[in-house]
Amino acid sequence: VEGDVSCATLVQGQGSVIQGAVVAESARLSGAVEGSITVKELVVHASARISGDVSYEKLTIEPGGQVDGRLTHRNAAPKVELVASN
Repeated sequence: VEGDVSCATLVQGQGSVIQGAVVAESARLSGAVEGSITVKELVVHASARISGDVSYEKLTIEPGGQVDGRLTHRNAAPKVELVASN
């Protein structure tokens, strides 16, 4: 895939390549990604090769999985409570 990918759930097969930014709720990567990744939950399988910065809430990297870039943990969006005033 050449171009950015934005989706709820991304499951990438082994041997596939994404050249562009990835934004997803969850991603399970087994191929190559050349670009930034922003996800809530990311699983980097042993065959995955990532070249780019990764922003995540929950991260799993299997032995053998490679990430060449900056890993940044991000907190979940703060919950906002509405308070009624009199």
